[in-house]
Amino acid sequence: MAEEPQFSNAQPTTQRDLPTLEEALQQNPADGPRPLTIAEYRARQKRKEPKKHKRSGKRVKLLKQRRLVKEMTQLARDEASRQRYKERLEDIESKISQGAKQRKRAA
Repeated sequence: MAEEPQFSNAQPTTQRDLPTLEEALQQNPADGPRPLTIAEYRARQKRKEPKKHKRSGKRVKLLKQRRLVKEMTQLARDEASRQRYKERLEDIESKISQGAKQRKRAA
């Protein structure tokens, strides 16, 4: 007669796999997805976007001036000041295009 196996526990237990995602969420819904914090969102975006080339020098100054002059043109009250801003804008844009042509020749 064969001896019966001895178990440390009174009854043998069946081994279960880990619960699936659906089962785990049914048991505890609070473990589900939560909204990202602002810091987590920024960190995730920082990894996705390649670094942008930082501009410096004359070109940056001209671009800032152009942005400001465009805004001032829209806010101008009378036609004389609006015309003055438009002339200034044309001057700035011509300088920017000249710089672009020079950079193209150098390349």
